[in-house]
Amino acid sequence: MHLVRTDAHRGRRDATIFVHGPVPGWAVEEVDGVRVVGPALAALQVAQSCGPEAGIVCLDGVLRRAEDQDLHDMGQRHGPSRASVIEQVDRLLHSSIMARTRHVSTVLDLMDGRSQSVGESRSRWLLHLLGFGRATPQFEVRDRTTLYGVVDLKLADHAVIVEFDGTTKYTGRGDLLAEKRREDQIRDLGYEVVRLTWSDLAHPRLVRQKILAAIARAQARSRVG
Repeated sequence: MHLVRTDAHRGRRDATIFVHGPVPGWAVEEVDGVRVVGPALAALQVAQSCGPEAGIVCLDGVLRRAEDQDLHDMGQRHGPSRASVIEQVDRLLHSSIMARTRHVSTVLDLMDGRSQSVGESRSRWLLHLLGFGRATPQFEVRDRTTLYGVVDLKLADHAVIVEFDGTTKYTGRGDLLAEKRREDQIRDLGYEVVRLTWSDLAHPRLVRQKILAAIARAQARSRVG
């Protein structure tokens, strides 16, 4: 269990409870009658205590929710809700609450509200960890006139698409056939497609092999084309 102090006393931790150090009143809000820290602070505390992968998942989620609210209210993702999250993060980093540790810096560098799920955020982190650079979330696959689809991730320097397959993405044969047609269209445009599952994320070496094989195919296709 994670708690936070709002007085001047120090935090503490044992096998069952983690009491974070004191935070000022402006960092606390009330939700359904319960006092909690704001989402941005909670995400950064996760990064501090659990590492960058968990922190990226959380801060991606905070940003995504803010950007979805802006899209609903204003028709664009970069609006006041997203700006409020960025302002909260900046204020936290310039206070005594949040030290800019290596984990926190990594999360701030890689956070991206375009990732639509935990699986996509974790896939993006793993690609970074494996040395494939900063993948682009929600990449639009198109030619000069037609949008063929929006894919989960595209590698920075290669014509390789990475799709994360959760357990509920396809509900029937029709969905599977539609996805196959979509993938065929993407391949026809010169991209290679790699699909990752929850199991794959637990085996980085396997993911590396899949990505390297896709890069090799993309490069060979480019030379032939």
